[in-house]
Order: sequence, then C-alpha cells, then structure tokens
Amino acid sequence: MSARFSNVVLKIAGETNGWPIFAKEEETGAYRFESAVPGMSVYDIGSKGFFDVREGTMALPVDVYIDELQAAMTNLYGPAAAGPGSNIVYFTRDDPDGISNGVLPCVRIRNAARVFLPGGLTVASDLPVYIEGDVNLGMTEPFLVAGDSATFLSKAWQDAFAADGHATPAKAQSTTYNLAVMAGGGGMASPLNGLRILEDWSSGAELTFNGSFIDMWRPALTTGRWDTVGLAAPAITWRFDRNYTVKAPPGVARVRGVEELRWERTTWAREGW
Repeated sequence: MSARFSNVVLKIAGETNGWPIFAKEEETGAYRFESAVPGMSVYDIGSKGFFDVREGTMALPVDVYIDELQAAMTNLYGPAAAGPGSNIVYFTRDDPDGISNGVLPCVRIRNAARVFLPGGLTVASDLPVYIEGDVNLGMTEPFLVAGDSATFLSKAWQDAFAADGHATPAKAQSTTYNLAVMAGGGGMASPLNGLRILEDWSSGAELTFNGSFIDMWRPALTTGRWDTVGLAAPAITWRFDRNYTVKAPPGVARVRGVEELRWERTTWAREGW
C-alpha cells in the first residue's frame, strides 16, 4: 500500500473464542472505527482472516474501506477530478506462499453503502474479491468491482463466525448490492456460480442485486465447487440497473456507432487544400 495511506483500527464490541466481534452500523453493516485518520486511513491488513468454506481454506484479506477511500481521493485530487482514466483503484496483496501455504490472499470491500465520487468508482484486483455489507444504496454514481471471483457477504458477517474449522455457517441478514461486477463465474450454469456466498441465507434473508454481472473468465485462484458446500440458496432479487446503459463505471470500454446522415462528393481544391 502507498505510504500516503494508513491502517484503520476497528472498534471492538466483544469477542468469541478469542476472536474479536467488531462494532458495526446495524442499518448498513458498516464498521465503526476506534481510530482512523480522516481521508488517510483507507485499509486494514491486520485481519486474522476467515475460513472460506467453498474453497476449504483460510482467506487473508486486504480490507478496503470505500467511504474512507473516497474521502482520501477527494482530498488528493479534489471533488471534480473525474475524467478519462480517473477513479480507478487497483489493490493486491503480495503473498509468495499463496495457496500452496494453505492461505488465500484476497481483497475485501467494506463500508461501501455510499458511492459519491463524481463519475463513480472502479475497484479492481487480480485476487478474489469479497464484497461485504450494503453497497451503493443511493445508486447515484456507477460502481464496478473486478477480480478473480466475487463473493458476497451480508451485513451480519463477522470473521469470528467463520474462524478456521467453523462447522456451522453464520446466519445472513438481508443485504442490497447495487453495482457492476466483473469476475469469473465458473461458467454461470447457475447465478449462484457468479454470486458466491458463505453464509446461511435460508432463514428469510434476501439477497438483492441491482446492477450487472460480467462473467469474463474462469477463476484462477478460487476453483471450489458450489455443490460441495451444502449451503441453501438464498432468495435473490435480480435487477439490471438501466443506469449502466448511459452511465458506465470508470474504465469500462464504450462502443459508439456512426450514422450517415448526409454526404456529397468534393475535391481538394474545393476544400481549400
């Protein structure tokens, strides 16, 4: 991470089996900070990780706090910095041992209930991406997350409930995700191959997805099969966000057409050349 930014310290509300339970906003699932430098503290690499039951391994994330990231970008570049190539942020985690050491390096998106940068925001990684809590509730700006795969964690998620060897998946809460996702979907035989989950959504919790899912490749790092997990499928409400037809996230390729309205024959001399 850039030396320009610093680590956040999360507020602890309790503990279970030696794992901290962090304080969160009940409405959106956003984390509360014990200490953070406004506009500077945008990430956390202090997590003990969590167990990804689908992959059968511990995941070790770089946690990115979207509210603080946007504040930092505004402080650095001003509120009107949107333009070609701007508002695109890339995250990765160097881990030479990687999966061979039984740990899955990844990036996790947190505190993303509001996306307010003019022109929107794109967060990309070469690693698996986990998206936690309500996302982009206002839907006023486009938001794109790209990664090896995309796993959706509800706003009730706590790493403590997914510690190594945890046999019973934690209960999910209804959560809304308004964004575009570009990730490996594993062939998309079922929508759940694209929208991966790790929690128990069978107790009436609803997963609402408004946006677009772009299945671009087969995941290289996250290859676990859905049908071996034993999780019940959540109730999913799907909608394509038509705002993306006129307002694409930063960095997304645009295709334009040309329509011939009128033409006439001319010469170099006529045009003054």
